[in-house]
Amino acid sequence: MKDFDIFTTDLFPYLEGEELKGSNLTLTIRDIRQEKMKSRRGKEESKWVLYFQETHKGFVVNKTNAKSIAVLHGKMTGGWVGKQITLYTEKLEAFGETHNALRVAVAIPSNGNGEMTLEKLLANLNKVERIRGFYNPSSSIMDCRSRGAELPPPDDTEGWRRLFVDARDHAFEQLDRAVEDEKIPPDQIPMSESEAVSSAMDEVETDKEIPF
Repeated sequence: MKDFDIFTTDLFPYLEGEELKGSNLTLTIRDIRQEKMKSRRGKEESKWVLYFQETHKGFVVNKTNAKSIAVLHGKMTGGWVGKQITLYTEKLEAFGETHNALRVAVAIPSNGNGEMTLEKLLANLNKVERIRGFYNPSSSIMDCRSRGAELPPPDDTEGWRRLFVDARDHAFEQLDRAVEDEKIPPDQIPMSESEAVSSAMDEVETDKEIPF
């Protein structure tokens, strides 16, 4: 019997979390298209799909991942072409099963190489254009957590990832509130979170949202 990788067959025309097996995959965006596909219930629906220079397989983009790409490369999809994204997997309980969901890494790598520190986290947060400068060495990133919360261990990559997301979202909320209270002019903030994804992507999104 011939031995082959099942994920290389036409059974899987799109990238699957199970293919990564806990590793990272960095790809260069070549195109983005809207395609028709069947939902789990057999209903036809439209989805946005990214295509890359390194593989013929597409990556079906949900709202969570679209927001992450928008944070990295801006909200206009034309600016995504030629840019790179790194995919990793996240365990997800859905439809009574455990899945390896594909996620777009925003700043913190998930391969476990190297140990994280508060200084490295600050540097990663400042890569997010909209909140650049919100945190500085004299401000407390831990304000996003409950009083008394501690930093994750240096080698706890997922713990640092969650802290990154909490700190990023806390900064988004604080900036939005400052704009609402007219403490900051809206034109001083490059991009609001609500503008991070095109309305077309919002319309076709049907997946359960998973942070980051």
